[in-house]
Amino acid sequence: MLAGTASQMYASNAEGGAENSAVANEMRRQREYQQRATGLFNQSLGQSAPQAAQQQIQQGRQQALQAGQPAMQMPYAASTVPLPGGQDRLSQARLSSQLGLGQQANANLQGYGNYPLQQSLKDMDIGGQLGVVNREASQSAGVLPAELQQASQ
Repeated sequence: MLAGTASQMYASNAEGGAENSAVANEMRRQREYQQRATGLFNQSLGQSAPQAAQQQIQQGRQQALQAGQPAMQMPYAASTVPLPGGQDRLSQARLSSQLGLGQQANANLQGYGNYPLQQSLKDMDIGGQLGVVNREASQSAGVLPAELQQASQ
């Protein structure tokens, strides 16, 4: 009788040890998922800092200026439509200057439009990566009951 009780206690301890091991393994995996998600989140925060915003605004401004360069380099020729202010060189220089200022203002505006676009793209990318980590963590946690059942047998 004593031998039977001892073997039952040993089997119970073995089951408990296997269950504890399964839980410990799952806790370790969940900590790894948490660390990955925290790293992704911190990366996203770094890309939202004021320096990143200034860089994205400047990038959008430069892109807008480059896109407008070909139009600014076109020579003014005598046309059937009179230029505002006349056809002389001074009028053409004034018009060119006004167009340049307009292009600068438009580029600045487009630069500020680039920032929310870049932030939205970044947020979608990080959100997708966080979704993958979340799905992996959920799937891993979903396997734990089966591991516990297997350990108890």
